Amino acid sequence: IVGNCQSLPDSARYANCLYIADGLTNYGKTPTLTMPKEQITMSCWYKAAVTGYGDYQIVMSAQGDHYEMSITPQGTLRTGFRIGGTRKCDNASHTSILDGNWHMLTTTYDGTSIHRYVDGALVNGSTAATGEMSGISAPLLIGNYNGTTYGNKNMYMSDVRIYATALDATEILDLYQTRASMAHT
Repeated sequence: IVGNCQSLPDSARYANCLYIADGLTNYGKTPTLTMPKEQITMSCWYKAAVTGYGDYQIVMSAQGDHYEMSITPQGTLRTGFRIGGTRKCDNASHTSILDGNWHMLTTTYDGTSIHRYVDGALVNGSTAATGEMSGISAPLLIGNYNGTTYGNKNMYMSDVRIYATALDATEILDLYQTRASMAHT
Protein backbone atom coordinates (compact mmCIF):
# COMPACT_ATOMS: atom_id res chain seq x y z
CA ILE A 1 0.00 0.00 0.00
CA VAL A 2 1.32 3.40 -0.98
CA GLY A 3 -0.07 6.24 1.13
CA ASN A 4 -3.35 5.86 2.98
CA CYS A 5 -5.77 3.18 1.80
CA GLN A 6 -8.34 1.38 3.92
CA SER A 7 -9.38 -2.22 4.24
CA LEU A 8 -13.17 -2.26 4.66
CA PRO A 9 -15.68 -5.08 5.18
CA ASP A 10 -17.84 -3.85 2.25
CA SER A 11 -16.66 -6.37 -0.35
CA ALA A 12 -18.16 -8.13 -3.35
CA ARG A 13 -15.91 -11.13 -2.71
CA TYR A 14 -14.27 -12.41 0.45
CA ALA A 15 -14.05 -10.57 3.78
CA ASN A 16 -12.64 -7.15 2.86
CA CYS A 17 -12.07 -4.73 0.03
CA LEU A 18 -9.53 -2.00 -0.60
CA TYR A 19 -10.96 1.53 -0.45
CA ILE A 20 -8.92 4.28 -2.09
CA ALA A 21 -10.21 7.85 -1.71
CA ASP A 22 -7.45 9.56 -3.73
CA GLY A 23 -5.52 7.43 -6.22
CA LEU A 24 -3.09 10.20 -7.07
CA THR A 25 -1.10 9.60 -3.88
CA ASN A 26 -2.76 6.51 -2.37
CA TYR A 27 -2.94 3.18 -4.20
CA GLY A 28 -2.07 -0.49 -4.19
CA LYS A 29 1.25 -1.61 -5.63
CA THR A 30 2.56 -5.14 -6.15
CA PRO A 31 6.21 -6.10 -6.22
CA THR A 32 7.65 -6.12 -9.74
CA LEU A 33 5.80 -8.61 -11.94
CA THR A 34 6.86 -9.91 -15.33
CA MET A 35 3.64 -9.46 -17.24
CA PRO A 36 2.46 -12.03 -19.81
CA LYS A 37 3.35 -11.62 -23.49
CA GLU A 38 1.07 -14.07 -25.31
CA GLN A 39 -2.25 -14.03 -23.43
CA ILE A 40 -3.74 -12.38 -20.36
CA THR A 41 -6.88 -12.04 -18.29
CA MET A 42 -7.20 -9.08 -15.92
CA SER A 43 -10.19 -9.21 -13.58
CA CYS A 44 -11.45 -7.52 -10.43
CA TRP A 45 -14.52 -6.41 -8.54
CA TYR A 46 -14.98 -2.63 -8.63
CA LYS A 47 -17.34 -0.06 -7.12
CA ALA A 48 -17.47 3.73 -7.58
CA ALA A 49 -20.05 6.44 -8.17
CA VAL A 50 -17.88 9.32 -9.44
CA THR A 51 -15.31 9.92 -12.18
CA GLY A 52 -11.68 9.78 -11.16
CA TYR A 53 -8.89 12.31 -11.34
CA GLY A 54 -8.12 13.31 -14.91
CA ASP A 55 -11.70 12.08 -15.56
CA TYR A 56 -10.70 8.40 -15.48
CA GLN A 57 -11.09 5.91 -12.66
CA ILE A 58 -7.89 3.88 -12.85
CA VAL A 59 -8.68 0.31 -11.93
CA MET A 60 -5.20 -1.11 -12.58
CA SER A 61 -2.18 -0.51 -14.77
CA ALA A 62 1.36 -1.76 -15.28
CA GLN A 63 3.83 0.70 -16.80
CA GLY A 64 0.95 3.02 -17.68
CA ASP A 65 -0.48 2.11 -21.07
CA HIS A 66 1.32 -1.24 -21.44
CA TYR A 67 -1.40 -2.99 -19.39
CA GLU A 68 -4.38 -0.76 -18.55
CA MET A 69 -7.89 -1.12 -17.17
CA SER A 70 -9.86 2.03 -16.39
CA ILE A 71 -13.34 3.55 -16.38
CA THR A 72 -14.17 6.43 -18.75
CA PRO A 73 -15.95 9.62 -17.65
CA GLN A 74 -19.11 8.05 -19.17
CA GLY A 75 -18.74 5.05 -16.85
CA THR A 76 -17.67 2.47 -19.44
CA LEU A 77 -14.81 -0.01 -19.29
CA ARG A 78 -11.63 1.08 -21.08
CA THR A 79 -8.77 -1.35 -21.51
CA GLY A 80 -5.68 -1.72 -23.57
CA PHE A 81 -2.24 -3.18 -24.01
CA ARG A 82 0.94 -2.52 -25.98
CA ILE A 83 0.83 -5.21 -28.66
CA GLY A 84 3.54 -5.51 -31.30
CA GLY A 85 4.92 -2.16 -30.06
CA THR A 86 1.63 -0.30 -30.68
CA ARG A 87 -0.92 0.78 -28.11
CA LYS A 88 -4.27 -0.95 -28.64
CA CYS A 89 -6.87 0.66 -26.39
CA ASP A 90 -10.62 1.12 -26.75
CA ASN A 91 -13.70 1.92 -24.72
CA ALA A 92 -16.49 -0.61 -24.36
CA SER A 93 -20.08 0.38 -25.01
CA HIS A 94 -22.50 -0.39 -22.17
CA THR A 95 -24.58 1.21 -19.42
CA SER A 96 -22.57 3.28 -16.96
CA ILE A 97 -21.13 1.38 -14.03
CA LEU A 98 -20.48 4.57 -12.03
CA ASP A 99 -23.59 3.68 -10.02
CA GLY A 100 -22.18 2.86 -6.58
CA ASN A 101 -22.73 -0.89 -7.05
CA TRP A 102 -20.21 -3.72 -7.27
CA HIS A 103 -19.31 -4.86 -10.80
CA MET A 104 -16.88 -7.51 -11.99
CA LEU A 105 -14.63 -6.13 -14.74
CA THR A 106 -12.64 -8.49 -16.95
CA THR A 107 -10.41 -7.99 -19.96
CA THR A 108 -8.74 -10.71 -22.00
CA TYR A 109 -6.22 -10.81 -24.81
CA ASP A 110 -5.97 -14.15 -26.63
CA GLY A 111 -3.28 -13.31 -29.20
CA THR A 112 -5.73 -11.94 -31.78
CA SER A 113 -8.34 -9.83 -29.92
CA ILE A 114 -8.95 -7.86 -26.75
CA HIS A 115 -12.35 -8.66 -25.21
CA ARG A 116 -14.10 -6.74 -22.44
CA TYR A 117 -16.62 -8.13 -19.95
CA VAL A 118 -18.80 -6.49 -17.30
CA ASP A 119 -20.51 -8.69 -14.73
CA GLY A 120 -19.56 -11.84 -16.64
CA ALA A 121 -21.06 -10.69 -19.96
CA LEU A 122 -19.15 -9.69 -23.09
CA VAL A 123 -19.75 -6.00 -23.84
CA ASN A 124 -19.36 -4.14 -27.12
CA GLY A 125 -15.88 -2.88 -27.82
CA SER A 126 -13.59 -5.76 -28.79
CA THR A 127 -10.31 -4.78 -30.42
CA ALA A 128 -8.54 -6.76 -33.13
CA ALA A 129 -4.83 -6.96 -32.34
CA THR A 130 -2.33 -9.62 -33.33
CA GLY A 131 1.11 -10.04 -31.79
CA GLU A 132 2.82 -10.16 -28.44
CA MET A 133 2.17 -7.79 -25.58
CA SER A 134 5.16 -5.89 -24.23
CA GLY A 135 5.80 -8.34 -21.38
CA ILE A 136 7.34 -5.58 -19.27
CA SER A 137 8.56 -6.13 -15.73
CA ALA A 138 6.89 -3.57 -13.49
CA PRO A 139 4.65 -3.30 -10.45
CA LEU A 140 0.91 -3.63 -11.00
CA LEU A 141 -0.71 -0.44 -9.69
CA ILE A 142 -4.25 -0.52 -8.34
CA GLY A 143 -5.93 2.87 -8.50
CA ASN A 144 -3.05 4.81 -10.11
CA TYR A 145 -1.80 5.31 -13.67
CA ASN A 146 1.99 5.20 -13.37
CA GLY A 147 2.35 8.36 -11.25
CA THR A 148 0.46 10.64 -13.65
CA THR A 149 -2.52 12.93 -13.04
CA TYR A 150 -4.90 9.98 -13.58
CA GLY A 151 -6.11 8.17 -10.49
CA ASN A 152 -9.20 6.83 -8.87
CA LYS A 153 -11.49 8.75 -6.57
CA ASN A 154 -13.60 7.04 -3.88
CA MET A 155 -13.11 3.61 -5.45
CA TYR A 156 -13.51 0.17 -3.89
CA MET A 157 -11.64 -2.89 -5.24
CA SER A 158 -11.87 -6.57 -4.43
CA ASP A 159 -10.51 -9.87 -5.77
CA VAL A 160 -7.93 -8.48 -8.23
CA ARG A 161 -6.65 -11.26 -10.51
CA ILE A 162 -4.15 -11.61 -13.33
CA TYR A 163 -4.01 -14.84 -15.36
CA ALA A 164 -1.28 -15.58 -17.90
CA THR A 165 -3.94 -17.02 -20.21
CA ALA A 166 -7.12 -15.73 -21.80
CA LEU A 167 -10.13 -17.16 -19.98
CA ASP A 168 -13.05 -17.93 -22.27
CA ALA A 169 -16.59 -16.54 -21.89
CA THR A 170 -17.80 -19.56 -19.90
CA GLU A 171 -14.91 -19.35 -17.45
CA ILE A 172 -15.49 -15.62 -16.97
CA LEU A 173 -19.19 -16.18 -16.29
CA ASP A 174 -18.24 -18.90 -13.77
CA LEU A 175 -15.82 -16.49 -12.10
CA TYR A 176 -18.63 -13.93 -11.85
CA GLN A 177 -21.21 -16.36 -10.47
CA THR A 178 -19.12 -18.33 -7.96
CA ARG A 179 -16.65 -17.68 -5.17
CA ALA A 180 -14.50 -20.69 -6.01
CA SER A 181 -11.02 -20.35 -7.46
CA MET A 182 -10.50 -21.45 -11.07
CA ALA A 183 -7.79 -23.41 -12.81
CA HIS A 184 -7.59 -22.83 -16.58
CA THR A 185 -6.93 -25.99 -18.61
